[in-house]
Amino acid sequence: MMIQLELWHLISLLVSFLAAMGAFGRVLLAQFEKRMADRFAAQDQLRNELHKVTLQTIQSSEQLLRQLERDHLNLKAELPREYWRREDAIREYTVMHAKLDALAGKIDSINNRGATA
Repeated sequence: MMIQLELWHLISLLVSFLAAMGAFGRVLLAQFEKRMADRFAAQDQLRNELHKVTLQTIQSSEQLLRQLERDHLNLKAELPREYWRREDAIREYTVMHAKLDALAGKIDSINNRGATA
């Protein structure tokens, strides 16, 4: 069995083979481009969602910070009214006892004047 090919048969086979390879390459490239477009779209969607979540987190953090600042200012306002320092308690105790001692001294002097008279 012997196959004889003429030049134009060989050229046409080569041209058709190259055309088939080109078509196959185009299909492969189209699939590659589609896959890359899908990947970029997914990345863009993820980036947008992450941006939204980040903005929400920043806004909630700002609200929390404002609330903490408000609570801190309220605490600074209430602290002088509610907090009683040890020195203040000692001073009040000594003043009260000094007044009571002075009153006891006056009562003793009245009792002594009444007993001698």
